Amino acid sequence: MRIVVTRGIISRMGQIKQAVIQAEKKYLKPNSGIFFTQGSRTTLHAPTEPQLLIEHLKEVNRARPKLLSRGFNAAVLGAGLGLSSFTLAQFFRSVTGFEIDPRLCQDAEKIRRRFGIQNVVFQQGDFLEKEIWPFNLLYFYRPFYSNFNALMRQKLAETFPGTVIISHMLGAEVLFEPELFSPIYPLEWDRFEALKACFCTVRRK
Repeated sequence: MRIVVTRGIISRMGQIKQAVIQAEKKYLKPNSGIFFTQGSRTTLHAPTEPQLLIEHLKEVNRARPKLLSRGFNAAVLGAGLGLSSFTLAQFFRSVTGFEIDPRLCQDAEKIRRRFGIQNVVFQQGDFLEKEIWPFNLLYFYRPFYSNFNALMRQKLAETFPGTVIISHMLGAEVLFEPELFSPIYPLEWDRFEALKACFCTVRRK
């Protein structure tokens, strides 16, 4: 599939981004531009810019032109206020956003309803306790801190061959074992970039 970013998508994502920024304000502490999520697992709320996530999709497309499909069912692990879920929804059949913080999940759902986005569903709860194997594409940043690598490595082992995983974070060479994951971008394991790391589960033992 081609990743075509139309004026309509740019305009729509701009409006959605502003709604997310507005929703963030009630969580921000005075004189602070950040806040942490609540729940049994916490992290800094750091939504991915739509253009950055779209660029990740383009990188995958350039490396493997026939890999992505509009019929994909995608999932965001740690959806926050839904910005990444709404971005992926512009290109794929369905998106499920998993979010452990009930406050963020409720507000993400309000934004979804406000913009009439029909192909996004938010599930409140710990995605480590959910099934992720049905999804063709997974996206996450760093949805929690404590024992992250060990727990995520175990969870990602549940994915099926061919599952596309997009993540922009440090430490990807530890998380994605070469025995299980074939890199899409970048191709060399010793050249991972913090903001561009994409892998496909084409080898599964």
